[in-house]
Amino acid sequence: VVDSMDALDKVVQEREDALRLLQTGQERARPGAWRRDIFGRIIWHKFKQWVIPWHLNKRYNRKRFFAMPYVDHFL
Repeated sequence: VVDSMDALDKVVQEREDALRLLQTGQERARPGAWRRDIFGRIIWHKFKQWVIPWHLNKRYNRKRFFAMPYVDHFL
């Protein structure tokens, strides 16, 4: 029973992935991008829907998704 449920879950997940690829062209369920934070770490940033554009959003512009030139990057 456990094996059949795992197989069924796998089939459902593959179907959802295929449908998402056909509709949106995105492999992930929630689109995003890899970005570098102010400490040099690479993080996954999830895209969100906003009422106003990003360049007019003061709260979004306070976040720093890029590395500052004076920050020493670590390995």
